[in-house]
Amino acid sequence: MSIADIVEMNKCPWDREPGASKESVAALKKSAGCTLPKQYLDFLQVSNGGEGELPVLPFYAVLWSAEEVIENNQGYEVATYAPGFFGIGSSGGGEMLAFDLTLKDSSAIFALPFMGMDREEAILVASDFEQFVSILGRKEQSKDSD
Repeated sequence: MSIADIVEMNKCPWDREPGASKESVAALKKSAGCTLPKQYLDFLQVSNGGEGELPVLPFYAVLWSAEEVIENNQGYEVATYAPGFFGIGSSGGGEMLAFDLTLKDSSAIFALPFMGMDREEAILVASDFEQFVSILGRKEQSKDSD
């Protein structure tokens, strides 16, 4: 199943931006200085950023556009303060959403605090980018609904 299919199947409400141009995705790939997961690059062509709730910590996601990703990684000095991570968004608050490119499957999404960006504080949000897209826009289930 393609990432576009997963986005279309996800009927949960999240604010999705129109897809990035091929030129913007190519510029991101060239400027990233690392190999980004194909699922993520495919996603940008379907939705160039967006935001919505998550049913897991950090409970909200603001995905950066292809044009913002490099600028924000440089601005937050991710390579210096969180080596091996590559930011793709935030929680809308104090956490960055990022790939851990040191892992064999680098498409897992982690949340780590902007203040300190300590690897020890990173929390797994989704085991791969497809799972992340499938939960985007879903609310946390309350314990009372069991």
